[in-house]
Amino acid sequence: MTTHFANEEEHIFPMIEKKLDGCTIDRSKVSAFAKSHDSMVDKLSDLMQIVFKYLPSEGMLEELNELLFSILQFSFDLKKHALIEDKIMIPFLTRKEAGKK
Repeated sequence: MTTHFANEEEHIFPMIEKKLDGCTIDRSKVSAFAKSHDSMVDKLSDLMQIVFKYLPSEGMLEELNELLFSILQFSFDLKKHALIEDKIMIPFLTRKEAGKK
């Protein structure tokens, strides 16, 4: 996930700025970026399944509840993040690249 966020900072946001300035962009980078969200959400889901599978029946319940809540909250935040990118940023880039306003 750190790689994804770094990619946004280093490549995607500058690409948006270039597009706003009227420059052309590399469509392959937009396509690759669009595909990166599913794997992150899947990995969080896998993590939750592992935690539930090996959840002890007693001891450290408060800590485990906090961990599970944090993972669920992060997963929710990541889904919102992906939705904004998938429904707003990527269509903007592809629409602008196709010459539409």
